[in-house]
Formats: sequence, C-alpha cells, structure tokens
Amino acid sequence: MERAKRKRRGLRLDDRVVEGLPFKCVAYAVWDLCVENCGVRVYFARKTCVISVRVGRKKIFETIGPVSPDSPYEYLREQAIKRIAQLKRERLPRVATSDERTLRETLEDYIAGHPELSARSIEHYRECIGRGFGMQMDQSIQRLTQEEILRIHNERLEAMAKKDPVNRPPRGYYGWLGTLRTMRAVVSWHCAQKRRINPWPDRRALKIKAPPPRELPVELQSADGRRKLVESLKAIDSQTARACLFLAFTGFRRREGTGLTKVNLLTENVLEFRSKTRVLRVPLSRQALALLDRESDGRLLGVTEHQLRQPLIRIFGERQTSRGRRACVTPHDLRRYFKSVGTELGVDPVVMNLLVGHAIRGVDRSYIAKLRIDVLRRAAQRIADEIDNPTEMMDEDTLLVARVAA
Repeated sequence: MERAKRKRRGLRLDDRVVEGLPFKCVAYAVWDLCVENCGVRVYFARKTCVISVRVGRKKIFETIGPVSPDSPYEYLREQAIKRIAQLKRERLPRVATSDERTLRETLEDYIAGHPELSARSIEHYRECIGRGFGMQMDQSIQRLTQEEILRIHNERLEAMAKKDPVNRPPRGYYGWLGTLRTMRAVVSWHCAQKRRINPWPDRRALKIKAPPPRELPVELQSADGRRKLVESLKAIDSQTARACLFLAFTGFRRREGTGLTKVNLLTENVLEFRSKTRVLRVPLSRQALALLDRESDGRLLGVTEHQLRQPLIRIFGERQTSRGRRACVTPHDLRRYFKSVGTELGVDPVVMNLLVGHAIRGVDRSYIAKLRIDVLRRAAQRIADEIDNPTEMMDEDTLLVARVAA
C-alpha cells in the first residue's frame, strides 16, 4: 500500500498569526496561503521567514530572515516576494531546438569528448558544477554570458563573506575558484566546437587565483622531528602506521597508495598504476617494499585513505587555527616530505616528478621522461635511506670546519 502524501500545512499568515505559532521540539513549517512559496519555519526557540521555489529539476530553499520585533513577518514577506520574483525570472524552460544545448547536456558532451578523463574526474566535474551552477544546469548554455557569469561570481562571494565574516578569504573561496576553473574548461570547449565567441570574462575581471602552497610542517623540518616520525610509526606498528610509512618512503598520493593491489605489481618491486596525470611505472625502495602485503587479495596496504590521519595526530597532535583545529602533520605532508628530501639531496627535478607523478612540462616531456628504471630505483632508494635515518644537513661553514679538522 502506497504511503499517503503529507499535506502541506498552510494558513493566512500575518504578524498576529505568526506570533501565535507555538514552539515545538521538532521544527515545522507553515506556508502562507496569501503568498505562494512563502512561509514561516518554527524552531525550538525562533521563527524564520523562508521561501521555496522550483528551479529546473530541484527546489531552492532560502531563509529570508528571522522574525523579530525589528523585522516582523509582514516586512519579511515583502522581501520574500521580491526574491521569489527574482528566482522566477532566472528560471528558464529548457530549449527545445536541436541546435541549442543546456549546461547539463554540454557537460555530458564534454565528458564524452574527453575519454581520457578518469571516473574520479568525471564524478568531480558533475558534483562541483552541479553544486556551483545548480540553477543554470537546465538552462541554455547561451544564457551564460559574460555579465551573467560575473553576476553569479559576485553573488557567491557576497554569500561566502556574509557566512564567514572572520576569515579572509572566507571558507569555500578556493573551492569555488576550482569550480570556476572547471566551468571555464567546459564553456571554452563548447564554444570552440560550435565556433562561437567565448563568453568567459577577462582574467582581470574574474581572476582565478591558485591557493597558496602549504609549506612543509615545522615538525618535519628538523632531523629530530623526522626521526620522531619514523620511529613513532614503527613503534605503533599498525596497518595504518605502516601505510603512512609507505607514503613517506614513496611520495605517492594517499588515494593512489592505499588503492594498490596485486594487479599493480609488474615485478617484485616495480609498480604501475594510473595517477592524476598519467600512467606511472616506478620502482620501490627496500623500505617501501617491506611494508606491502604481497599475499593480500585486496589492497596491498589493507587500509583506506580516510584512516591515515589518526596515527599522525597521535604523534604530532593538532593545533588551533583561525579555521578551527587542524592536524599538525597530514598524510599529504608525507608527499611533500618525500620531495623535500629529494631536493635536499640534489636529485634531478625531472626524476623527482617521475617518482611522485607530477606533470612533465616542456621539452622534457618528450626527451627525458623515458628514463631507465635503474635510474629511478637509485634515486628512490637514496631518498628512502635518508628518510629512514635522517641526518643533519651541514651548511658550508660547518662543512669547511669539518674538512679542516680532518
């Protein structure tokens, strides 16, 4: 038997009626029969004016403001009427002509036209564009003019600044810029396919900044801190601690490292797997090879990427920041640690990029990217030996005194 549909509760609301609505332990909504899509949501100790408007395939819920003596319901209702009208103006029907495409269809065309995209990238594109441009997904792609893109950008910045007035930039800022970067690729590709003028705003009007690089934590900048990392992980000796050691000895990304299986083992100590940039074929050091469970039918490390943070917090703890409590050392810092050690030892930058899976740019991409596996193995082993037994790096004056004393 089908469940009966719940009736939408409604009254003819005014200030007197709203004031008489009782507070309850469970929040409930009362919709205004005089104004469509407007109503009051009653919480345990407060009441707010809310609206609900269907845009495309989903409904948009927004809170206009809390009901108080300074902002009574009838005043908020006037604000709600203006906002509802604005949302309905932006809501356009899907274009019926075969020549025009909606943003949702354009995104699927972009995915189909780039078969090299991984399943993870495709999922990320759909998620971030759907979250950032949800109201435009079922509208014509031609509606995304330069003025419209700038309007959406400015409204998003204002909303983030209002939600997080303390931090500069506010929370979600760089995530939104990542969405814009993905959106720019889709729109530019579509315009190139249709031979149209690209409507994306000039970079001076819509500047997409890269997030500032995170430096190596101070806990890993001294030989004592590095020794503490290795010795503590060996003392814990759990699957998660062994996985963290593996990332430190290889410099892999945490999802790549924890997702390795028997299929990725070409030989006893050479791995091949798909990274974010290309197919990697890298040798393992003796220390990294000893951490793998080569008899396992599943993951060679036996853990997931979400478990790696716990042993690092146990060793180095957390610190209070303006954005809340953060781990002093994260799993991705182990990747930075690997590359920092390689740079300190003077390993060639191209070799380092081949080991960690960074993109090879310029002429090196064609001429130097095909190196013998022995060259990579010697570099990986040298870095792993330094990580396993950290030594103090002597400056030139100390080194000169040591030579004279010898």
